[in-house]
Amino acid sequence: MNLDYELIDFGNGFKLERFGRYKLMRPEPRAIGKPNKPLSKWNKDSICLKTKGMVYKWDPVLSPWLVNFGNFKFELKLSHSKNIGIFPEQQSNWLWLLSKVKPGMNLLNLFAHTGFSSLICAKAGAAVCHVDSSKSIVRQAIRNASLNEVGNIRWIIDDVRLFLKREIKRKVKYDGIILDPPPFGCSKNQKFLFKNDIHYLLDLCRRVYAEKPILFLINCYSVPINLIELKYIVKNQLPTHFPIETGELKNSKLPMSIYARF
Repeated sequence: MNLDYELIDFGNGFKLERFGRYKLMRPEPRAIGKPNKPLSKWNKDSICLKTKGMVYKWDPVLSPWLVNFGNFKFELKLSHSKNIGIFPEQQSNWLWLLSKVKPGMNLLNLFAHTGFSSLICAKAGAAVCHVDSSKSIVRQAIRNASLNEVGNIRWIIDDVRLFLKREIKRKVKYDGIILDPPPFGCSKNQKFLFKNDIHYLLDLCRRVYAEKPILFLINCYSVPINLIELKYIVKNQLPTHFPIETGELKNSKLPMSIYARF
């Protein structure tokens, strides 16, 4: 099962990717070195450029379109954050989830974004609680669930830590947790800085786990941590008898993020 995607070229701080029928050029700090072809020779349908702060613009602006991952359909749309609603390097994690998730499991997806992991788990028969602080992102995730005729997802728009604290008070428990924390963020006046808050965040996760947790997956994009540190933090905050697997996710030869999972 493969995503209808291709990394065509990268270098000089940019990458050229094909998502379904469109080729997109956008900034990528990890795209160091020299591209195979000069940037001016890249054949693209739209280019993303930074304007000010963390705001980006696309030229031209494309209407939303669909991309396939096996039998899954996912809607992509251009945004001012340069993201389009999907992260191709996550294919390894999606396939891992498909191999691990069983019907009847109760799963929590935090910083869940547009919901590909939520869809995969729900389609496999799990009950999923999808949490993200962005109303527009959750709307897009709901749209994706509708496209795939998935209904067993609980949608929550909230700060992740505030939500976890309430779940602890309600004594709600989960068999597995998936999370993709950002390097920094802010929602409901709650600031999140990965290097300061990851230990506390994982401690909250531990307190909503079932007595025998079955599944855990954390993805870390652009955060100040290496694989050894990540494995140490997970091992100490989330005691488990399962071996903790760590690794690096790439788009072709371009490193994008690191993960830990069991």
